[in-house]
Amino acid sequence: MDTKTFEKYLKESEELIEGMGFVQKLDKKPAKKVKDTKMTQSVDTPKDIKKAVDMFVKGVQKMIDTDYKKNYKNLKPPKVLVKKGGRYYKVSKKEQSGTGHSVYAFIDGKEGVTFGDVLKPASWKAPAKHARGNVFDGSWGLKYCGPLSVAYLR
Repeated sequence: MDTKTFEKYLKESEELIEGMGFVQKLDKKPAKKVKDTKMTQSVDTPKDIKKAVDMFVKGVQKMIDTDYKKNYKNLKPPKVLVKKGGRYYKVSKKEQSGTGHSVYAFIDGKEGVTFGDVLKPASWKAPAKHARGNVFDGSWGLKYCGPLSVAYLR
């Protein structure tokens, strides 16, 4: 395949993926700094996991607040909390009425290949096996999150 054909194929693929709303444009060169255009903070090193988790929590809280204003006008939205465990950050939702508390997601805080991965909860204490996103990507790991929980694998 020659260069022109490859570039045309790459452009068509990017347009298709972007049209589906799954990911942002593909970069030909990997960037050292990940920056989100909606949130004005950037993460440039793995040691900024606390900032990345904070941005993830703020994004989840905003998503839940928007959903509650639209669909559940008479209810107060739950508050999103984060707690650092041995390996994972546990992101949970606590109902403001005080009646419920559930795990929203786990974020891997151990440096290595899985550092920053967003995981769906399997139980109150443990995450499911496969990552659904990463807090160091351009969307702070919110691409595969909804107001109720992290997305299922497809």
